[in-house]
Amino acid sequence: MGPFHNRTDAGKILAKRILSFPQTAHSRPIIVALPKGGVPVAAALAKELFAPMDVLPVRRVIHPEDPELALGAVSDEGMVNAEIPASHANGIDLQVIERLGSQTRRLLNEQMGELRLIFPEVSVAGRNVIVVDDGLASGSTMEAAVELLKKRKAARITIAVPVTSEEGYRRLRPQVDDFFTLVTPREFYSIGSWYEEFEPVTDADVQQILGRVTRPRGIHAGMAPALAVAPSLKASEMPKATETASARPAFGVVQGGQGRGPREEIRTLARSLSDPGSLEILASRLAKGRVVMLGESSHGTAEFYELRRKLTQCLLEKHGFSLVAVEGDWPDFQELNAVIGKNDRQDPRETLRKFERWPTWMWANEEMAKLAEWMRGRGQRIYGLDIYSLFDSLNLVKTYAARMNAEFSTEILNRYACLDSYSRDEMAYAEGLKTFPEGCRKDVVEALRQIVSLRLDQIQLSDEELFDAKQNAQIIERAEEYYRAMIEEGPASWNVRDRHMLQTLNNLLNREGPEAKIIVWAHNSHVGDHRGIETTDDQYVTLGGLAREKFGSAAVKLVGFGTYGGSVTAGKEWGGPEEILPLPPARKDSWESYLHQVSRESGISEYWMSFDTLKGDSALRDTKGQRAVGVVYRPGSETTGETYAPTRLADRYDAFIYIDHSSALPSLHAQPSPHLMPEAWPTGQ
Repeated sequence: MGPFHNRTDAGKILAKRILSFPQTAHSRPIIVALPKGGVPVAAALAKELFAPMDVLPVRRVIHPEDPELALGAVSDEGMVNAEIPASHANGIDLQVIERLGSQTRRLLNEQMGELRLIFPEVSVAGRNVIVVDDGLASGSTMEAAVELLKKRKAARITIAVPVTSEEGYRRLRPQVDDFFTLVTPREFYSIGSWYEEFEPVTDADVQQILGRVTRPRGIHAGMAPALAVAPSLKASEMPKATETASARPAFGVVQGGQGRGPREEIRTLARSLSDPGSLEILASRLAKGRVVMLGESSHGTAEFYELRRKLTQCLLEKHGFSLVAVEGDWPDFQELNAVIGKNDRQDPRETLRKFERWPTWMWANEEMAKLAEWMRGRGQRIYGLDIYSLFDSLNLVKTYAARMNAEFSTEILNRYACLDSYSRDEMAYAEGLKTFPEGCRKDVVEALRQIVSLRLDQIQLSDEELFDAKQNAQIIERAEEYYRAMIEEGPASWNVRDRHMLQTLNNLLNREGPEAKIIVWAHNSHVGDHRGIETTDDQYVTLGGLAREKFGSAAVKLVGFGTYGGSVTAGKEWGGPEEILPLPPARKDSWESYLHQVSRESGISEYWMSFDTLKGDSALRDTKGQRAVGVVYRPGSETTGETYAPTRLADRYDAFIYIDHSSALPSLHAQPSPHLMPEAWPTGQ
């Protein structure tokens, strides 16, 4: 009986060993698995290291009479090496091996071709790569993998296998930068002998595992499997397209609206955005609320940003709104506010291009620049709601502390010293919590308590500076809690993030006074009410739902956005280059498909609907999938339905804006920093 229960167990143990070594050994890696046995091991490793994962196109050439014996290996680029073991030389020569290699390569290309329809290849060029298998015997397949990675310009290559033969280790160690293994026995026998459970891994297993690790799950596009909280609709679970009151969708919600189906109700409510004054009419309806949240079904759609900008300008100019808050970092938007408040006509694009957190296009884009230019001199501000600026906020608080009395300043600096050892690397702190669970929690909580208790008469700060110091101290405390929660299963980390957004929103409103009104820009996954989503986890919450609970439904207006197809700005992997990617037509059984049918029938390509007059039995309260695209997007994932959240549209939103054919968001092409945790990690939204 082997030391490992199964491949997943081996991957978890292997991850602990890698994490026990210096950070350079595993800094921001890509995990690549050798198919198929290496995939479950790599998935466990990717989860523990918070890393993206892919499968490398290599395959063993098997001896025709001994499936445990490798005669060499092939990659998708051809035969890499060939071996004739002395004990099996009879009947085996290089010609036979080459023929077997050609057959193996054809099988490999078929296998990878199917896989790449759903999971596009992750580039390894210039990256730190950890290549993983469930074990290493002769090392021929791993050698083929290493050679392929070198051809593809990987910057650093590390081998990680639970068990390896002495022969395999001696052969491969000189070829790579690092080599991690747990067992190197004198008597190797076979890889399977070191596992209690060693069932074959099928193609279906590979797709299922990759689907959990590398692409969107449920409403969180790009989310790591351990952090997903809302299951997606599978093809077999998707409600069927129905138009009569007698039909029942898959979730048991009876269609209503006095016998009318979704299409009829949409047709009745749809109001063309091209009609004169149409957007102003929508704005006047939304203005009845104190909080207006404008969503988006992707972070990279030009029409969503343009319409949000126009609605925001209308609300600010004509309806008494004075604040804008977005799903971005507080310190970055304070820099932008400094430009908005000046009269020297400094181009806000210069500031937006300095936004370093990937994905930079999310806020460093032309529509945000136009809004900032328009707001200049109006006494209005844009604030960041999100939680990712741990070290930027830390530096700002330290700067403020240096201007306070020496005793207080020393106390605050000592409290935050615990974080200094992580060298501005949020991921390093999150990983460090696995071996040092207490982390810096006690110190950051105490520092927050001390800073929040400060009064203006005690310090040499302005009112605005004190508010900024307190907000940044709150971000430090919540960010620490967020990274701690990321380690756990379930919705905890998502909830920390959205509760922080609500607290920041409330802080801004309280500061401005009881008449203050605010506009929020965020993804539909934050804006939509969590009670309008079918989820197996009732602990999951959203900013929109929390705001309705706090301020009352009448005071909060939630606007969802959606599109049928077109193109989108996104990355295919975390931290990867921004790309213009195709956004394929939505699933036939989704909300977007109903909206598209009405668009096609009416000839109206862009329209909005308000749900404030709907009855309780409306067909728009049926459950159907709604598309959710994150900053990491792979168009092939559309085929599985896992980018669709099971949604009751009229319960999730107060209004909805639909664009039939959308286009990718133009970026200002800011240069992202590889040392900052990406915005919207790990959900993509």
